[in-house]
Amino acid sequence: MRRSIRHLLIAVAIVLAVTASVLGYSMAQKSEAAQTLPAGFSIREMPSGQQSLPTDIAYTPDGGYISAAKSGHLAYVAPTGEVTPLGDLPVRDDQDLGLTGIAVAPDFAASGFLYVARTTDTSVMRLGRFTVQFSAGADPKPVGLGTEKVLLETPARTAVHGISGVEAAADGTVWVSIGDSADFIRVDPLALDAQKLDSPYGKLLHITKDGAGVATNPYYKAATPNSWSSKVYAKGFRSPFRFTLDPVTGAPMVGDVGWNWWEEINMVKAGDNLGWPCWEGDDTAGGYRDLPGCFGVTATKPLHTYSHNGKNASVTGGIVYTGTSYPEQYRGSYFFADYALQTVSNMKLRDAQGKLLPAPVPTVFSRETVPMQQGGGNCIVKFTAAPNGDLVMVDICSNVVKRLVYEGGNRAPVAKATTTVEPATLTVQFDASATTDLDGDVLTYAWDFGDGEKGTGVTASHRYAEAGDYTATLTVKDPGGKSGTYKLKVVPANHAPTIEWVSAPAEDHKFKVDEALVIKAQATDADELAADGTPTPLTVRWESVMFHCYGGGCHSHPSKAYTGPEYNVPFEDHGDDTHMQITAFVTDAKGVTTQRSYKAWPKLMNLTVRSTSPAAVTINSRDAQTVPVTVGSKLSLVAAETAIDGVATFKSWGDGGARVHDMTMPDRDVELTVTYETPIDKRLATDKPAAAKLGAPLGAETGNGTLRTREFQGGRMYWTPQSGAHIVEGLILTNYLANGGPATMGAPTTDELTTADGVGRYNRFEYGAATYWTPQTGAHSVFGAIYTKWAELGLERGPLGYPTTDEMGTVKPGGRYNYFQNGSITWSGWTGAHAVYGAILTKYGELKWDWGVLGFPRTDELPTARPGGRFNDFEGGTIVWSPGTGAQMVMGAIHTKWGEYGWDNGRLGFPTSGETATPKVYGRFNAFQFGLVYWSPSTGAHAVYGAIQTRYAQLGWENSYLGFPTSEEFGVPNGRRQNFQKGYVVWDARTGAVVDRRN
Repeated sequence: MRRSIRHLLIAVAIVLAVTASVLGYSMAQKSEAAQTLPAGFSIREMPSGQQSLPTDIAYTPDGGYISAAKSGHLAYVAPTGEVTPLGDLPVRDDQDLGLTGIAVAPDFAASGFLYVARTTDTSVMRLGRFTVQFSAGADPKPVGLGTEKVLLETPARTAVHGISGVEAAADGTVWVSIGDSADFIRVDPLALDAQKLDSPYGKLLHITKDGAGVATNPYYKAATPNSWSSKVYAKGFRSPFRFTLDPVTGAPMVGDVGWNWWEEINMVKAGDNLGWPCWEGDDTAGGYRDLPGCFGVTATKPLHTYSHNGKNASVTGGIVYTGTSYPEQYRGSYFFADYALQTVSNMKLRDAQGKLLPAPVPTVFSRETVPMQQGGGNCIVKFTAAPNGDLVMVDICSNVVKRLVYEGGNRAPVAKATTTVEPATLTVQFDASATTDLDGDVLTYAWDFGDGEKGTGVTASHRYAEAGDYTATLTVKDPGGKSGTYKLKVVPANHAPTIEWVSAPAEDHKFKVDEALVIKAQATDADELAADGTPTPLTVRWESVMFHCYGGGCHSHPSKAYTGPEYNVPFEDHGDDTHMQITAFVTDAKGVTTQRSYKAWPKLMNLTVRSTSPAAVTINSRDAQTVPVTVGSKLSLVAAETAIDGVATFKSWGDGGARVHDMTMPDRDVELTVTYETPIDKRLATDKPAAAKLGAPLGAETGNGTLRTREFQGGRMYWTPQSGAHIVEGLILTNYLANGGPATMGAPTTDELTTADGVGRYNRFEYGAATYWTPQTGAHSVFGAIYTKWAELGLERGPLGYPTTDEMGTVKPGGRYNYFQNGSITWSGWTGAHAVYGAILTKYGELKWDWGVLGFPRTDELPTARPGGRFNDFEGGTIVWSPGTGAQMVMGAIHTKWGEYGWDNGRLGFPTSGETATPKVYGRFNAFQFGLVYWSPSTGAHAVYGAIQTRYAQLGWENSYLGFPTSEEFGVPNGRRQNFQKGYVVWDARTGAVVDRRN
């Protein structure tokens, strides 16, 4: 919630009288608000010693206590309840400021030292050490303040988050907490001082009784013991409102009031950084986290946090219960409060073995059921312990000190009463309906009217016989015999004083921030007449209370009180739903008070903030939206450096302000746009030719942190972190999208470029793909390994030329291919990508491509060993080409046999035919330049060549009586021989004669 004090020093105004009428008036004491408590517990009220707004108490060794008020008043309350004023210190007491903390030195009986934390009337936050003056005699009591020694001072830069607490440790050292003294509504760079060791703001300080740093402090320097860094124990606090020292470890336990989301309770170690303003609770603080001063700042994890849950919240740090009078379940528990929620909670800190729990879980111990704006109490601003260990709490709303006692069983009722007086008849109406009983018992009511007469019942009416001052007493009893009493001053003949507005703004007037709010009043008392018989004018006292409402709850912020006939102050700025209530009080000689109020409402205009990209954009640290804002209100506008997508970066606010800047709400509705610039935006802004080429956008930019795109009249621009922003256009874009676009080809890594030969255009893409276009071929995409192979062959300037198809699937499962102007590249997972072109490609096609006998190519086209030839190997064989033989396919056993003879460079030369079936008998053969290779199932593959081949041909090949060859040609004496199925052929080297014989 947004509030100047958010912690508990801003209390509701306490009203002691209500309206007067012609017939009568009421002298109404403020009723005790309904407060829940666990069974057996009750509240024992003790005097605060203050007229209003008590802030702290500190017990003295005699069992009494010294109390402090926000106004600067100090008083001593004796164990018997008598109050002795000690003095009034000049203070600045608006919003959080004033006299905020006191601590009695452990040797108080001897030294008389009283530590006082306050903001002086010169706007200086000061910790002073006073020497208390004592009465003379055997039982000396505090009676005044002596000299002051200033221990530390620093300017109060704002009216909030000031010096907030002081504790005097048993070892004689002193602990002091100071808030960030920064703006509580807007992002304020001053808050960053909470991270600086040379600044006192946002710190927990540990000093000696004379104000120097304690030598064991984490940043202590012996050469400069009085430097701020030497005094710092821990940093990174926003508004450390109330702390105690853990009775087990001595560590400070600090309640730190959050901003908009989280309240913290911290078990603080030396050197801890609680992270403010960069962190709030366990989260980075919106609005501040994007400031350069917060980059890289880490934070100590709080012991406990609780969320505002869209409501007001304001923690008051408490104490650990160390007494023995409460039930076992509360012993060793930490009690703390929330001022705005009007609750007191407790939580166990340690397990049965005494080990600190890593995540203690609190439960609500006490809750006020009447809202603060309706007079509810339980506004706890300080915890301390009574001499027996009982919890003692200062309730700033009710102006009482509350001691929490455990009685067990029946609890006494709390008597309360009001009166309504009719002066003309001396009749007084008594009403005890404000009486409460925590056990819900049926009560009896007895009235002593103070004139000897008695009455009974919740209400009673009594007519006094004569005018005078009376003290009436109400006594209430429960069935268990427990009772409570309440005394009232009654003046039956007294008329209430009156207040008239001499001038005041119209009831429906709406105020701008800092607009003068002027009311003039006249107060008179009919019972006090001047010499001429006219009513005597009375002095008017003015109080103003700001009500700050958020999330269904409200809390209040009283301002300074004034006296005189005129109230004249500027309308304040407090953010959210804020209005002021100005009340004029007048009290007559009999103590009867009349009041009259004026409510000042703000003039609201709507501020709407929009962002071109989803981003963390805040108004006064809350997510940007349409919000009503008081005219003249100062706002903090913060846009994250980077949008939620992690890509777009801040460019500008619609009002021209910096990324983090303040604005003052004008007297009109305002719409502001935060512009985030993506890499696509940036390229278009700097590349005018590209912007002209693309033309107007056809839609919003879409995508995320890994891929973004935007469509324009002339194409699309894509962006990835790896490749940057590039344009795809025309038929290349059409083909790119038809092939799956970024999902299958990746984003473009180039704009459309001209090919090296000057004929075509192309874009390259991330996944090893490219799309090429020419007027003759159109646009076609080449991917992956096929693209890599094409590139190895020189791309469009290589033997294949431009692609004429996109990559397609082969008929045989598992393959892909592209056709090019002069060939193809075919790929499979087990053969890789290989180019086939020219006559070999034609032959491959005749043989039905990959789904024919050859399957996928296993090599590119390569030169043969014999000059002049080319070949490709395939899964099922080889196609070999030479100028004289053309392209021929060799496969299977014949292929193997050919290889045994040295391929084309061997005895057989190039093939001159493909593998051919024999005419009559089942077999296969290939003809080669210098022979043939025959194969049959029963004989296998054998080569026939030379003179033996000639005789074999003369006989009719395999159809002759010889049949298929069954051996290779082999040497015999004086010649060569080759065996066949039914004979053999012999060649005589001496004569050249060839003969054939049957077996």
